[in-house]
Amino acid sequence: MLAAILNRAQKPALLYVTFLCSWMPAIHSQGLSPTAFGNAGSSYFHPGNGITVEWVVGQMAFTTLDGGNGAVTQGMLQPLYAVPLPVELLDFRAARQSADRVRLDWSTAAEKNNSGFSVERRLDKSPDFSTIGFVPSHAAGGNSASPLAYFYTDPNPYAGITYYRLAQTDLDGKRAYSPVRAVSGWATTLNVEQWPNPAHGSFFVRISSPEKATGELTDPAGRLIQKIGMKPGNAEEFRVSTPGLYLLRVVTGSESRSLKIAVQ
Repeated sequence: MLAAILNRAQKPALLYVTFLCSWMPAIHSQGLSPTAFGNAGSSYFHPGNGITVEWVVGQMAFTTLDGGNGAVTQGMLQPLYAVPLPVELLDFRAARQSADRVRLDWSTAAEKNNSGFSVERRLDKSPDFSTIGFVPSHAAGGNSASPLAYFYTDPNPYAGITYYRLAQTDLDGKRAYSPVRAVSGWATTLNVEQWPNPAHGSFFVRISSPEKATGELTDPAGRLIQKIGMKPGNAEEFRVSTPGLYLLRVVTGSESRSLKIAVQ
C-alpha cells in the first residue's frame, strides 16, 4: 500500500471516547436493549417506526441505557494515529524534457513487501489511465528502511497535456495510487519537407526549425547510408543507388521526425 508523503513513522495507539446520544421519543419509548448498539459497520432497525441507526466509527467498549430519558451513553475505542502503510512515498515529479521525452522521478522513505510501481498516464480530457511501464522495487525482497530513488522515462509521450500517476503494487497484489502529476504539451517547431517521393536515385529535404539538425538515412536493415548536417531553409540532397524503402530521421537538439522514403 502507498502512503502519500509521510514524513515520519507513526505508532498506532487507541483513543478512549465517551459520548452521549439522545434519541427520538419514537425510539426510546419502545424499551431499547444494549444489543441494539454495536461496533462500526453494524446497524439497528426499529420495526415500530422504520428508523435505522448506523454505526460508522470505533469499537464498542460499553453501552448503558436510560430508557426513560431516551439517552444512550457509549464508550468507544477509536484509532488515535494511523498505522504507517508499507510504502512511504516522499515525492513524485514529472517533467517534459523534449517533444519525445518525459521523465518521472520519485523516492520512498521506507518500503515493506513492495513489488514495484506501474507507471500510468492519460491524455487531457481522457477519463482512463493506461499502463506504459513498470519499475521493480529497488529494495531487497521489497523491504527497506532507507530512502530509495526511482525514475522512468516515457519515450513516446503525448504531444498535448498529459497526466501521470504511479500504481504501487504489494507482493500480495494489493495496489495504491500516487497523486497525479500534469505535464504540459510541447509546441512543435520542427517541420520537414521531402521531395520527390518516390525518389529515383536521389531526393531533397528541407527543414524549418530554429535549430540546426542532422539527417540520418538508414536502409531496411538499419544500416546507416548517409548522414548530413542540415541548416534551416536549405535543400539538402540525399543520394541512394539501390531501390528499396528507406528511413530518414531528422534530429535537432530537442525534437526529431522520421519519414519513410521509397526509392525506385
